[in-house]
Amino acid sequence: MRVSWRVTPLALATPLRIARGSMRAREAVEVSLTDADGVRGHGEVVTSVRLGLDVAGIARALADSRPALAAAGDGEQVLAVLAAAPPPAGVRAALDAAAHDLLGVRAGCPVYALPRSTAGAAGDAPGRPDVPLSEVLLPEVPLSAGRAGPGSSGGGVPRRSARGAGEPGGAAPQRPPAKILAPIATARTIGISGPRDAAGQARRLWASGFRVLKVKAGDAADIERLAAVRAAAPDATVIADANGAWSADRAVRVLNHLPWLDAVEQPVAPGAPETLAWVSERSPVPVIADEDAATVADVRGLAGAVAGVNVKLAECGGLDPARAMIAAARHSGLEIMLGCLVASSLGIAPAVHLTPHARWVDLDGHLLLARDPWTGIGGHDGLLRPANTPGLGVRRAAP
Repeated sequence: MRVSWRVTPLALATPLRIARGSMRAREAVEVSLTDADGVRGHGEVVTSVRLGLDVAGIARALADSRPALAAAGDGEQVLAVLAAAPPPAGVRAALDAAAHDLLGVRAGCPVYALPRSTAGAAGDAPGRPDVPLSEVLLPEVPLSAGRAGPGSSGGGVPRRSARGAGEPGGAAPQRPPAKILAPIATARTIGISGPRDAAGQARRLWASGFRVLKVKAGDAADIERLAAVRAAAPDATVIADANGAWSADRAVRVLNHLPWLDAVEQPVAPGAPETLAWVSERSPVPVIADEDAATVADVRGLAGAVAGVNVKLAECGGLDPARAMIAAARHSGLEIMLGCLVASSLGIAPAVHLTPHARWVDLDGHLLLARDPWTGIGGHDGLLRPANTPGLGVRRAAP
């Protein structure tokens, strides 16, 4: 298996301010796996100060992984290598995505429809529980469901052909899965800003078709900002995300003042799950652990302490570790949010294949970009449209 990568800058349409700071741009590293027949799978890892990922470190981790991956003959063997000696989580997630993409292209089906024998079952590799991707299905719907069909130019996660332009080798003949994923609504993030500005964003997003708004918190205007968003889009579902900025007492005061919130992410600083549990016990709003939930062990430790956990493939290591977290959450009675980092459609696509497991879907990282290199656009109407084509279903837009 040959491993290659290239770096693409990602500029945000507008700066995104959260409690930890403001971001204008980041870099994406597109990772490709090419098998002996020349068939490719793709994945992505983005730079992150918080996660300690820069381009040089990502390149080192990929180079270090090359010798072990060179001996892998297919996507399943790549996944076994990653389970046995995982690189940093973001890099593992990119390689995991590329392996699943390759498996789907080879099988001629979307990643979510990979059979149990391909997607993995309990005991066949460490961290791969009995939550086969083949179970990640919604009732069958026509391809025209939603405001546009899968792969339309309207956005979401677009189509990619089984054989990319200039890629040798052939995948198995394309065939539609027995069931397909319907368009799925994603939350849309509003950063920390003045209440009037946040209200204006909420009105524009609602008019664009977004029905779930996630509002960042972490300054003195939190209550006013959240209230302004609700007033501007009274029928929207609103989620607050403090990124750990509140004290326990402030969290309880804010949440009791805003009991209509659908959920709150990581209200207090990570590293003290007992404090998170204390807030959750006193909150009328469901509390979701985010920064405190990166591994299966974290999820098990949060049983009974919170309402749900945020599963981010870039932080847990990809589809395989995410499935392990989902299984642990189910066992612990916890709800699932699927979250993301700011990334291109390629970075977002793997999590889309897990969306039927989630109560909350927050996969808008590609919608914050000035231009997504995979779709050629920025923003759409709030629906993720899983491409019901082989692999992850992503292709690069024309320049």
